[in-house]
Amino acid sequence: MSQLGYLSKLPNLSRLVINNKHNYLKDSNPLAEFLQSMVQKGSFAWKSIIINYISLDRLEVSELAKIESIRVLACHLFEWYSIKFFSQLRNLQHLIIYVHETINSHTSEQVLNLLSESQVQVTIASKDFTLRRNGKKVKIYTEQKFRKSTRYQINEKLNLLFQAFATNLSTIEELIFCEIDNIEFSDISKVSEIQTIKKLSCKLSELSGIEKLAELNNLQVLELTGNGSLTALFTKLAERNIIQRFQYSGELVPEEVIQVSRIKSLETLKCGFSDNDDFQSLSELANSSIEELIVIVKNPNQSLQTFFAAFSSSSATRLQHLDIFRDPRNPLDPSKTINISEMTEIIEINSLKSLRAGFHNLECAQMLDRLPNLQHLVIDQVNNNEVNPLESVFRVLVHKSPSTLQKLDLLNNSIGLNECKYLAQHETLESLKCVLYEIPGIEVLANIKNLKELIIYAAVDSLSELYRAFALRSDSNLQELQTPITCNDEIHEISQIKSLKKVNITGNQWCNNLSDLGKLTDLESLRIVDDGQIDVNTDSLLPIFEYCQKLNYVTWEFCCVEEDEVYIPVIKLYSILKAVRNPSLQKPLKLTIFEKYNVPKFHVEDIDEAYLNVSYKYSLVKHSQDVYLGFDY
Repeated sequence: MSQLGYLSKLPNLSRLVINNKHNYLKDSNPLAEFLQSMVQKGSFAWKSIIINYISLDRLEVSELAKIESIRVLACHLFEWYSIKFFSQLRNLQHLIIYVHETINSHTSEQVLNLLSESQVQVTIASKDFTLRRNGKKVKIYTEQKFRKSTRYQINEKLNLLFQAFATNLSTIEELIFCEIDNIEFSDISKVSEIQTIKKLSCKLSELSGIEKLAELNNLQVLELTGNGSLTALFTKLAERNIIQRFQYSGELVPEEVIQVSRIKSLETLKCGFSDNDDFQSLSELANSSIEELIVIVKNPNQSLQTFFAAFSSSSATRLQHLDIFRDPRNPLDPSKTINISEMTEIIEINSLKSLRAGFHNLECAQMLDRLPNLQHLVIDQVNNNEVNPLESVFRVLVHKSPSTLQKLDLLNNSIGLNECKYLAQHETLESLKCVLYEIPGIEVLANIKNLKELIIYAAVDSLSELYRAFALRSDSNLQELQTPITCNDEIHEISQIKSLKKVNITGNQWCNNLSDLGKLTDLESLRIVDDGQIDVNTDSLLPIFEYCQKLNYVTWEFCCVEEDEVYIPVIKLYSILKAVRNPSLQKPLKLTIFEKYNVPKFHVEDIDEAYLNVSYKYSLVKHSQDVYLGFDY
């Protein structure tokens, strides 16, 4: 560390990584002396500084904060107080810090001062909690290994933090508070005073006093997990009539169902129901303003006939979207499947346009043709002794008159040639999501006259012939394609489908040349997912930006192992955009870079946002003082 002074001889150095793996700084402070000397010289152009394996004290942080050119900073701190110095970094864009001191009276003030700088993307980690802010969204949670003892350390301090937000910070619109065990609403009650919040997600152990959330004047979406009565909350929300979507992980009792039904502004409800046979409360729900209902079913053997009968007997129901959902807390439990008596009630809900369900047998599924306005169908499963029950379902639907089905999602249900032959006859079908288990002959899907969206979750082999079939149709309407890629030939064939506007490439195996995508001159959105096996030079993707001049959104998502290093040539991309785009005629390209296991290599160059907006998403840093933070650039 004593040799750091020689870095002053590198006037163009813009990125610096210091790894103090052997604790050479333990008994002396050469880092502070080095920073002081560099500040005095004033000749450096550092824009990115990463300091691993050492916690900075107050003196070191104060000196570091004098380097005004810093745009990216990641480090450990001994104490919360040191955060105050970062407000001096006027050019800071990305900050990732781990504070080793436990939460205390200084925390809320210092965190607030930091978050007041709205242009900074911030991750603040500690043993007590982790806070991440990106734009107007804030998420607060705790690492699993620290959760059990958390409440006794932070229950008195979190409200100080939220009160500071409510008093001084007016930019938060979405707040997610989750994954902290044993936290009660009383511990975070000051959240109800942050009036800018539009979406709030809380995972709590106890909900007493939750009705205070109705005081939020702009709250549109509320997602809750916890134990306690919601009657008072629903009563107050009904008085305000602002909330549009409510989600609860538990079950509503009849009294709560009656009260939630009286919220005139509520359009979407997702929850379970403790009594599916209480016709009175369910009738109130059926006559409410609810248009989308997601029913969380904990017991797949419990009948929902009375539940559906309440809606089928209502002439005033507004229900358009019905989703029978497996309890997410028990993903290995069997899903609820609709039987004949339940399906008999569902087909009488004439307002229904969208249905997601599993079906007890083929006979139930074949009753789908009796839903007069069905436009969107999601099939979880069809229990049947036949090898391919979906073939019979599609045969029935294709003869439905009038034909109304526009969107079909088959989730994990695989289809092959026989099913595809019937799907090809659906003239109204615009969107298909499926798994393909039999490749030869499936190019018949290109005959779906009005198909605009094709999402392939998985396939057993190359789909080149399918894409070639779409490319050969001069009247193809296919605009959106999501698919796994296994070879360069697939990319070549996709590049010939000139109607494509949105491409999402993902999968298990990767080709090494994506440059052919530049032939899609009408492309508006591109997402490329690297699952860790990709072997492509990112520079080779740059021609896509030169020739696809209508691009509005691009996402690069990397799922590489921790040792891998991925570099996106942002400045080269920007140079291309400046040469080919006219900002007076089109909006800037929005580029999102997401890394699942690492923190991205942030760009530090000056960029005119009239041409390019770059945002970064990344996983958490490691939190131990003796563990490498994971920054290698």
